[in-house]
Amino acid sequence: MTIIIGRIALQPAIVRPGETVRVEVFDIDDNSLNGSQTQVFINGVPGALQFLQFPSVGQRHLIVRAREGANDTDLQVALLDVAGAPLEFTLTANRSDIAMIGLTQSSTQAYTAILTLGSVIDMRSPHLLKVGPSVSTQAGKIFARNSLAGRLATRGVLARVMSTNPQALTQIETRRLTNTRERAVVQPAKEGRPTPKATTRLAVGAIYDLTNVDLIGAFGKAASTPPLEFEWDFGDGNTALTNTPVVSHDYFAAINHAAGFGQFVVTCHVKNSSITVRRTLTIHSAYSICKSTGTVVPHVTADIFAHKRYNMLTGMFTVHNVEDESIVLDRLSISSSVEDGDVLGLPRPFVNLEKPITIAARSATMIGVNVPFVADNPQTGQLRFDVKSFSVLYAGTLGNFPVRCSATFDVPVPEWSKKPQPFPFPDVAPKYRKPWPWELVENALAEIVNPIDNTVNLGYTVLDMRTGTLAVSLGPVQNTELKTLTREKGVRALSAVYSPIDTMIEARRMATPAARYLSNAVERKGLSDNAASFAPKFATHELGGGVHTLSGPPLPGLIIEGQVCDPDNLTEEDLADADVGQLVCQLTNEVQEVLMPARWMNARKGDCILSPGGDGIIGGLMLNVKPAQWYSHSGIMTRNYDEITHSTGSQKRLMDHLIGVVSDGSDGFEPSVLKYIWPGAVTQTVQHSIEGEDFPDPEYDKTYSISAFGPHTVGVTHNDQMVMIPPLVLKPDPMQ
Repeated sequence: MTIIIGRIALQPAIVRPGETVRVEVFDIDDNSLNGSQTQVFINGVPGALQFLQFPSVGQRHLIVRAREGANDTDLQVALLDVAGAPLEFTLTANRSDIAMIGLTQSSTQAYTAILTLGSVIDMRSPHLLKVGPSVSTQAGKIFARNSLAGRLATRGVLARVMSTNPQALTQIETRRLTNTRERAVVQPAKEGRPTPKATTRLAVGAIYDLTNVDLIGAFGKAASTPPLEFEWDFGDGNTALTNTPVVSHDYFAAINHAAGFGQFVVTCHVKNSSITVRRTLTIHSAYSICKSTGTVVPHVTADIFAHKRYNMLTGMFTVHNVEDESIVLDRLSISSSVEDGDVLGLPRPFVNLEKPITIAARSATMIGVNVPFVADNPQTGQLRFDVKSFSVLYAGTLGNFPVRCSATFDVPVPEWSKKPQPFPFPDVAPKYRKPWPWELVENALAEIVNPIDNTVNLGYTVLDMRTGTLAVSLGPVQNTELKTLTREKGVRALSAVYSPIDTMIEARRMATPAARYLSNAVERKGLSDNAASFAPKFATHELGGGVHTLSGPPLPGLIIEGQVCDPDNLTEEDLADADVGQLVCQLTNEVQEVLMPARWMNARKGDCILSPGGDGIIGGLMLNVKPAQWYSHSGIMTRNYDEITHSTGSQKRLMDHLIGVVSDGSDGFEPSVLKYIWPGAVTQTVQHSIEGEDFPDPEYDKTYSISAFGPHTVGVTHNDQMVMIPPLVLKPDPMQ
């Protein structure tokens, strides 16, 4: 073994829990290896200079590996003592917390880090099936005077201030929460179709304007105490100032995707406590992994919902090009979601773009997808009106690399049954009419954006009439200072799709003031009337553990007063029955929220899910082999979107079966428990694979929660490193 490492410097040599230690590796000539050609790993994380924190006392082993060329390697171990009282900052008047920087990965954006200071705030997704709605702040309005909920609602200082100042109430809203518990009981059929008896709760929100209320007198010193201030330095040239110990930041543009990872020193300064801590954050690039397999998959940030306008479904997403060459997208496939979870969903045929989209080197482009939806059988490039979600897949090239760029959109529940609406076409013969008057959109774009033919310029647009694709350049990827401004300009350009038709309709509406007055009067009356409440319609099958999949809004009932109706789908017979009963189908002001089951929107049957290594035994093992394995768990989708089969083991069950003469664990685990690790292969809903599902132990009277894909805080792992690894969905190339 070649000697490469001269010494490992620890500053300070002994640290307190939460205190930052600077770890730097030097060569035999006492030169720092930071920035050199020598590859250095500290506890499996690359980098010869790192800032670490530790949450508890004890002695830490820092395993340092160095590699030069293909065969020359060296290994040394440094010991660091963590002792003393934790380094703390003042969080509230009566509470302090450890000054430990934590990290959670955003659930929707793989490269967005949610950074926290301390141990109080946990940004992980809550277990929705086990969390009830909050208590009303207006106790007298909803709860009985002497009820427990009424007493709890006025226990805090702020709640008492609101209760004694009812004149400050500006708005109150009540919502019915449906399916907030794990099981819904089906009630017997009554007078027509059977309906499920859903477990419902009320959530009440109130807004108070306390501008003219004496808060200093109510809160005392707390009201006059200067607010907490946290100064954040993200290590990529960006900073932020917050009043709470939490902040989020998108690191994608700053990652070295050619090297496969980015490393940043995150700094937080607590002004009130005069405490500064640092911690090294390492983020791996999933883009680099995909490119190494021969396919370029650009990073995409997409809106969750696509909305219906007239006869078009519109969604927006942004494509980031980090290469020194341009990306050209020239084909598009539009596929609706598969409602039957057991059907193998394949992409629809591709349609060639008349005007390919060019995403310039080191730039981002916002793409608006405008898909026609129809009431009958959709053709290629169209969707049926009752589609609940759909995906778009753009294909193209980057040099010699194939490019696959996709986004998935949900359709909001209130729009599921909305059919295409007619709109005033320009004066064109019917046989020459297109699904949309794109010639008017081109004229509108010419007035909004800069027509200079340069794909790098901010605001440069490309409109493909064949597929309804409108692309707007947002400029350089790293232009973070103008991020909000560029998005606003992009959204303004995308709005040109509907502005000509909106203008024509508004002009016609203004030309008939009597009709406008009558329409507004009917709408106001409809909003003021009260209608009977209703329960959601559940599907007949159960996915397991009491979690049901939903089939959308409640189905229309009989033509009698108080039943649910759909004004867009009333037959002539329905209208005649309503006329006899002097009934009208109208909108109410009732809002109902329904919990949707968890799913992976872009994972279909047969796709594989790769989960990053966490703080478990296997995750720690995989990150310390050579080369380090970023992913420690995988599974295969056995249904579209909502079910996965995987093989896993309960670490907690292992820890419950430690053996030893000196102490538990001195001789390891019980051989049978370790050899036949339990439970092995299991099939779970996506919700259970994330939030956990109780499995009974086959040998002992105990149950264990299994959630191998569960969200976890990655800031404190098995080796106290702060590493973020994007999860992946592996799927076959649709072009092959």
